[in-house]
Amino acid sequence: MSIPIVNSRHEIVGWTEVAPVIVRNRLRHRRAERLLGGPIHCVEIALTSPRDQAQAGAPRGWRSAWRCLALCGEECIGSLVQIAQFRTGAVDPSPKAKAPPA
Repeated sequence: MSIPIVNSRHEIVGWTEVAPVIVRNRLRHRRAERLLGGPIHCVEIALTSPRDQAQAGAPRGWRSAWRCLALCGEECIGSLVQIAQFRTGAVDPSPKAKAPPA
């Protein structure tokens, strides 16, 4: 079983057999950090390609999307400031909040 490494569009840019580690409250993985150009995080993705599903550990013959965790860069999850704003309610995440004024 391998762990996918994805870019900001959740496209697979690499795979690793080595699990990331936590160092001083940060998720670290040398290869993923090099591929993505900086700090990494974890994100859930849904794989639909049978080949990708098998590589990520799906059982043989799996027929629907296979959900797994992937390593990603900071652009996948937003900045720490954006996350803090969302958690404190300072930002309204609803779709209408993102629409331009009519």
